[in-house]
Amino acid sequence: MTLESSYMISNMQVVAPAAHLHDHLYPLTLTDWSPISLIPDEILSHIFVVGQDPSSLPVWPLGEDDVAEPQFEVLVSHVDQHWRHVALSTLTLWRRIDIIPSRTITELQTYLDRSKSCPTDIRLDQWPWNDTVPHVLINLVMHTDRGWRQAGINISADEHYHPFLKYLENFPIPNGPIEHLSLCVEEPEHSSSYPKMQSNLIQILKSGAPLLKFVRLRGTAPYYFRPPLTAVTTLHLEFTRAITMTYSLMKAILTASSSLANLSLYGEPIHFMTWPTQFPQNSQGMDLSQLRSLRIWGTEGWISNVILNHIAAPRLHSLYLKDAHETDLAAFWPSSHHSFPILRKLVLHDCDFSEASYLTVCEAFPHITEFTVYDTHYKTPIVVELLLDPQSTPIWPKLETLRLILNGSDEQEVLHDMVVARADMNLPLSTLRIGTRLPLRVLGTLATQNYVKIEIFTALDQWPEELAHLDDDDVIFIA
Repeated sequence: MTLESSYMISNMQVVAPAAHLHDHLYPLTLTDWSPISLIPDEILSHIFVVGQDPSSLPVWPLGEDDVAEPQFEVLVSHVDQHWRHVALSTLTLWRRIDIIPSRTITELQTYLDRSKSCPTDIRLDQWPWNDTVPHVLINLVMHTDRGWRQAGINISADEHYHPFLKYLENFPIPNGPIEHLSLCVEEPEHSSSYPKMQSNLIQILKSGAPLLKFVRLRGTAPYYFRPPLTAVTTLHLEFTRAITMTYSLMKAILTASSSLANLSLYGEPIHFMTWPTQFPQNSQGMDLSQLRSLRIWGTEGWISNVILNHIAAPRLHSLYLKDAHETDLAAFWPSSHHSFPILRKLVLHDCDFSEASYLTVCEAFPHITEFTVYDTHYKTPIVVELLLDPQSTPIWPKLETLRLILNGSDEQEVLHDMVVARADMNLPLSTLRIGTRLPLRVLGTLATQNYVKIEIFTALDQWPEELAHLDDDDVIFIA
């Protein structure tokens, strides 16, 4: 199904406001003998599921006078009797339960009823604490007959320990079907109603979560609300509260899963102050033998250096560094190639490296095939000038893909010359990905002359790239 066809379906005109869910309220627009009603049920059901995927639809910001469109599943259920029957029979269309202040309890109950035995995708976003509402919601979503498939929980409170969190400690589904958990708890660092910080690794979902592959813990969640991590392949730790975590506990969290393939870390100096200052031997560091992708943002440059020197990841394929300082990383480069011998993808975000530092990076990781640079203070990233230079030993001879943000139309000339120069050196790029809204008058000629494939992007790539679903809560690194 194409993006255009998904968008056409999502914008169909309906006779009455489709935001209402009840069957008897509105007439339906098409007759049963309309050609569109002849689409077989199983094909139509699949089209609905694909069309509902938020990554397949264009998204524009709402203006002040705009009204949010009805949900996709509601729209398709108000087209005609055939479509309504198929929509209501497609249980996965109704599995997402968005617990947000604008949703009524009746709406949530309707979605829950329509999804029947299908494990649900729960999203609780900033619902305020009070004496009654959370308990109603808890009874609604803590359904013991099927459990959750995905859960995105964002909680913020000034004084109280949100009751929803208490129920997470012993979720009533033994070995439930949950695959994705994003838990962001921005509550006070210290509260008399908080549970005591436990030394044992598992603090929530204690009855087991053998299918849990994706975990994000933000705010106080890494300290008080850790789920079972033994099956996790993608882990986000986002330390946004000023609480110290011991090195031994951090190591236990990071090494809990022998299948960990993707690791994202964000933190401030207080979160890494207990890490040993002496770089360990491999036997004393963190052995992450299956790690393929690593993303780091330390608000002080030395944090990236400390983390990189304590991790042994011989299979690391992709490294993403944000706000890393060249002086802080000086101690890492000499051993970097031995630490990550097969690294092929490198992303530098807000890293203003000098020419000398770039040459050091290229020497440390000589086999890079994909390189990305975001948000540099230099008008034209220095790496472009280096790639253009026909020196005796050209940097990154295996480079195939270059991603960068184009800030001005005059930068197109330099990029054009670089692509042509690489081709003349018999080191051609295959893809040039440009972040811009400017017309590509100069760079456009490269594609027509078959020098390189040009792609435009308006948002940063999802991390990790192979993630099969949209990650709504990955907001820290794009700030």
